Amino acid sequence: MGRPKINKTKITNDWQKYCPELRKLRMLDIDNRVGPLVIGFYLQVIGDGTIYMPLYKVENLYSHYSVLPSSLEIEGRTMDMQTHEAYSEQVAQQLIEKAYIPLQGEVTFENIKNGYERYFKNPNKGTIVEYEDYVYISSWTRNKLFFETALNTVYNELKAWPEERYFVQAGGFQNWILELEKKASNHEILEDNYRKKFAKYKIEKLPERPFYF
Repeated sequence: MGRPKINKTKITNDWQKYCPELRKLRMLDIDNRVGPLVIGFYLQVIGDGTIYMPLYKVENLYSHYSVLPSSLEIEGRTMDMQTHEAYSEQVAQQLIEKAYIPLQGEVTFENIKNGYERYFKNPNKGTIVEYEDYVYISSWTRNKLFFETALNTVYNELKAWPEERYFVQAGGFQNWILELEKKASNHEILEDNYRKKFAKYKIEKLPERPFYF
């Protein structure tokens, strides 16, 4: 007899209990909001539907993307319904402790800055979304020093990345960094995109935590 299918309602409800400051945005997705960031867990059902993997993730409403790409991801242990019963609370606590940006309590910009910069030290990182998000959240604060520091950090982090792999479509690294600065400086367009995503994904359902900067 094979393993039972994942009970999506049960695992979603259980994970919400493990971190009560999160709320269900949709099935398998529980989050809260800090400024323009949606932070929480996505419970990814895998393969034939008999196992799932919890995923800590951050999504930035203020980015230029019309969708909500995940960043700062941390994968938890895969589980079936039996191992869920035995280990899911322990796995949840491990992810809460590892989270790049805290899932509970108030958050400062320093917390966010440290979270992104801690991620940048991850040897397995491989996308530019996190770097873009760091610039966008710094821009969202309207603090010129934060914004310039983020741009400088991203420039120094990525200038040695192979252009043929990461920046061909942007016309090279220098064009990419200049375009990022231009996009992140246009608050009118980004605010409009923010409002559209806020409505599209029903972000008003999520609790908002204090964010200080």
